[in-house]
Amino acid sequence: MRLENRKVIITGAAQGMGGVITRKLADEGAELFLTARTRGPLEDLAKELKGKGVKVDFLEGDCTIEKDVKAVVGAALKFFGGRIDVLVNAAGATGPIETPVWEIEAEDFSDLLRKNIIGPFLPMKHVMPTMIKQRYGKIVNIGGGSGTARLSQSCRLQRLEMGRPRADPLGGAGCGPLQHQRQRDHAGYRRDAADGKAVPGQGRKARLDL
Repeated sequence: MRLENRKVIITGAAQGMGGVITRKLADEGAELFLTARTRGPLEDLAKELKGKGVKVDFLEGDCTIEKDVKAVVGAALKFFGGRIDVLVNAAGATGPIETPVWEIEAEDFSDLLRKNIIGPFLPMKHVMPTMIKQRYGKIVNIGGGSGTARLSQSCRLQRLEMGRPRADPLGGAGCGPLQHQRQRDHAGYRRDAADGKAVPGQGRKARLDL
């Protein structure tokens, strides 16, 4: 197990991509402290992992609210005995990705920025003093396939200009065994230039050398 005894905080840990990442890290022997906004799924996942012998605890909180983040990091430090080896920022939001830009409300866009920029920033801010003091630490910021996939509305103007579907220059950019279904739908496929049909991409295998 490559992550045996590593102390890892995971945000957005309970569901979707975060849940898949959490289970994979548990399989690799990490000790886990989970956080997300909703308590119920965290409790369920922690119970599942404890049943497999994983050292795990959790605290619900909103990563865009600094007092919540302080509480999470403080609880994690107590649980881990004063050490944090890894922070995985898996919390985030997709937002109105299929809405034409001119129809997106400014408030919705502002909320998206808050979740996807302030959300990762605050946990990094509060774990870094510990990592600097112990002279070790790794921070992993996760982005979903929606950030790279060619989606129908976001590329509408390019298609109107060209008059035909365009190939996706990114190809498959999924993360191999850590994909969940929505990510496979978006990032694990590319568009064939000839007929616009979706075909499986190669994907990139995720590494867990933490």
